[in-house]
Amino acid sequence: MKTRKNKYLFVVILLIISNGVRAQVLVPPSNANFSSLEKNMLFYADRRFTVTQTGSAQVYLPAMFDGNYSPSYTPVAPSVSDPTVITIEGLPLEHTQRGAYVGWTTRYWPATKFKIEGFTGDNIWTTITDVSGYGGYEYMTYLHGVFSKLRFTFYTASGDNGLLGLSELFFLHSEAAQAYDGLMVKYDAKGNVGIGINNGVGKLSFPDVNATTEPIGIAWFNAGNDPTQYGIHRTAGSWSGPDFQQLRLGWHTGIIIDPGKDYSKSFLDVRGNGIRVTNGSVGIGTEDTKAYKLAVNGTAIFTKVVVKNYSNWPDYVFDSSYQLPSLDSVFSFIQVNKHLPDIPSAATVEKDGHDLGEVQKQLLKKVEEMTLYMIAQEKRIQQLEEENKAAKNRIQQLEVKHN
Repeated sequence: MKTRKNKYLFVVILLIISNGVRAQVLVPPSNANFSSLEKNMLFYADRRFTVTQTGSAQVYLPAMFDGNYSPSYTPVAPSVSDPTVITIEGLPLEHTQRGAYVGWTTRYWPATKFKIEGFTGDNIWTTITDVSGYGGYEYMTYLHGVFSKLRFTFYTASGDNGLLGLSELFFLHSEAAQAYDGLMVKYDAKGNVGIGINNGVGKLSFPDVNATTEPIGIAWFNAGNDPTQYGIHRTAGSWSGPDFQQLRLGWHTGIIIDPGKDYSKSFLDVRGNGIRVTNGSVGIGTEDTKAYKLAVNGTAIFTKVVVKNYSNWPDYVFDSSYQLPSLDSVFSFIQVNKHLPDIPSAATVEKDGHDLGEVQKQLLKKVEEMTLYMIAQEKRIQQLEEENKAAKNRIQQLEVKHN
């Protein structure tokens, strides 16, 4: 009998111990403790889901979801009539099963009156908690069910002049969230790495181009709070025509592209609409462009060159008011300078090169002047021929009379 009593006593002790082990003491995450955000579904929610904020008193949204516990403060105080409302939409439709926890934390100026709501699988907003007179710096409450949206509404706060401070919004969902979901690098079964996304389509993948309009990418150095100065990223703006986002490679101290030279495909192959240089110069075979937009040290071949010249194209030579230089003056100039007027000398070309468009214009001018000289010469020849013919006729008439 004593043995049976001892067995019963042992079972009772085990039940007490078992129940004690199952008891949970939940501590809301904050900068003041080591409670974990490991299963927080809202890491980088502003990039992974649709997050909106309304009200005159607004916080910096990215700080609400980065796990850093750095607070953001509203510039004005929220109120019952004009509260701070933050809504997160597009959450995974997965049941919390044994339960989940939702809440907020801050370092200073916590909310004193607030409400948290969830949009359930029944497509209705339900109040998860509605609190007044609160005095803590962090808050967490239990919820159960399927929620595709969460809405945090902050009516009043304890900061100076009623200002509100917030460090983090969280939704601890052990069923739908992986460890540090959205915060750390994600690997899939094929070894693909996703940054800010769960499933990468390449060895390294970033969020879809429609995910944000910000110029995000890879940065080596945050110069002047501008990560685009040194890095690879997409340009700002929406993914819509005609001005789609572009890929930008920025490196303020220069960019070297070296495809090699040992193999048949060792080339930089540019396709699409070609290359456009909006600023600066291009040098081929030279490092010194001498401020020219294009400098080529070597030979070049073209099937067609179009020079869009400036005004004053020399058709004015054919105007009746144009003073055609006399051939005597041209001859005198050549005798002294050893080149045609308006044409650069050999020494000048050797030193400075020549302006293709300007030389073409001056050569055309000389051709037009030469044409006028030829026309004048042709008229003079015709006149001399007529005079010669008339003289021959008079000579013949005189010979007939004489005979």
